[in-house]
Amino acid sequence: MHKNLSVYIFYLFLVLLSGFFVFQIVNAQEIDPKATCDFCGYCEGVSGTQVPSDWKSCAECLYADVYGGNVPDEPDGKTLIIDQETKEPPARKKGAIYTFLGCINTNLSSFEESGAAVEVVGSILNIIFRLVGVAAFVYLIYGGFIILTSSGNPEKISYGKRIIIRALIGLFISLFSVFIVRFIGQLLDLPMF
Repeated sequence: MHKNLSVYIFYLFLVLLSGFFVFQIVNAQEIDPKATCDFCGYCEGVSGTQVPSDWKSCAECLYADVYGGNVPDEPDGKTLIIDQETKEPPARKKGAIYTFLGCINTNLSSFEESGAAVEVVGSILNIIFRLVGVAAFVYLIYGGFIILTSSGNPEKISYGKRIIIRALIGLFISLFSVFIVRFIGQLLDLPMF
């Protein structure tokens, strides 16, 4: 009987000890709970992850309210802290999406607001200008590849040169059109320019 009593006391000690550790873990999580990752791809404490190279521009787009417009160069974890009342991480900016093209304003439901149409046109033009620049770069690479693999064939060399010249002309026209659109926007005092 004495042996059974010591086993029961030992089990009681283990239960109390495990309850103490569980209580400590729960309390530690309630002090400063954090989300695993934010909407910009920054994950704190996850092994094998790195800070995304475009984190700052993404945070300026989605978390400007969290930082009050002064976003640091490196993440400091503010985008991961969960609000004690709502039990949610910081909300991203309404009406904004961050893509590989940059920050896109999606809060365009009301054209009654001043400058809403200008924002739509500005967003579309920014996307078009970026795509034209990417296409010109791809054609420059393609023309160079044609010349490099021509094996001295004058027809292929001429074809590669024509591709490069046309890509440069297209890039020049695209850049010139950006300056024209910005000049007209500033001349008419449009808020987007």
